[in-house]
Amino acid sequence: MKRIVVLISSSGTNLQALINALNTPRLPSFQITLVLSNRKAAYGPTRATPIPLLQMHIHINNTQHSIRISVLLLLLLLHSPS
Repeated sequence: MKRIVVLISSSGTNLQALINALNTPRLPSFQITLVLSNRKAAYGPTRATPIPLLQMHIHINNTQHSIRISVLLLLLLLHSPS
């Protein structure tokens, strides 16, 4: 099974589209394992509550911080077990 990490900043409409596509011919062997938001008040994580996954809010206050977090996430994804 392939894992999906979703980055959101607002209402989570793309997250909802992914949730709707899970276990269909479009995404047959995928699961959403992590939802990250840069806005604490984002509605997106509420959309994900029916499925068991890790949800986090990360405060990003400038571009340099954003780049560091992006690199960290990439490293975590590349080194995580399948």
